[in-house]
Amino acid sequence: MRAEFIATRYIKAFLDNTGVDPEKTSKYLATFVLLERLSVQKIISRFFSCPVVRVQEKREVLQLLFAETQVEAEMQHFLSALLDADRASLLPFLRAVYQEELQKKLEIIPIRIVSAFVLSDTERQESAQMIQKGMSKKSQIFFETDESLIGGTVVFVGHLKVDLSLQNKIKQVVNSVRA
Repeated sequence: MRAEFIATRYIKAFLDNTGVDPEKTSKYLATFVLLERLSVQKIISRFFSCPVVRVQEKREVLQLLFAETQVEAEMQHFLSALLDADRASLLPFLRAVYQEELQKKLEIIPIRIVSAFVLSDTERQESAQMIQKGMSKKSQIFFETDESLIGGTVVFVGHLKVDLSLQNKIKQVVNSVRA
């Protein structure tokens, strides 16, 4: 929990100092993708948090990642400074904190659609269009898959959860039979 708290402080300070331009939200996408890779890919995450690996080696790998994605210069300096300050352990937490803080600043509502099966591109587009019609504010839609749902979907709009999964319906039937 402490590392997440420190990561939150760092990201808030970073966004306050660099500024956030609502008209240029696409420039933040490359940064988000990079942070996603740093947190999701276990090999990369372990590499950066390994105390045996020298800071210079971590910096070189980070530069390779920067070369693959068009990350804004401010974020490159920020991540390099974290490595220099021996704060690589914060890297796994930065993605979630960065996304949340950026969404707050840009007043974007995050929407997660979790389905039991992988949705096709047309199903994703149709779902996104249907949700966008009902939204009065900007939203950012993420798709995930969770096989434990058996069927159906669960939609998270901000902190609101709408559970339309088969797993939830089965739980409701079981609970009503027990009552």
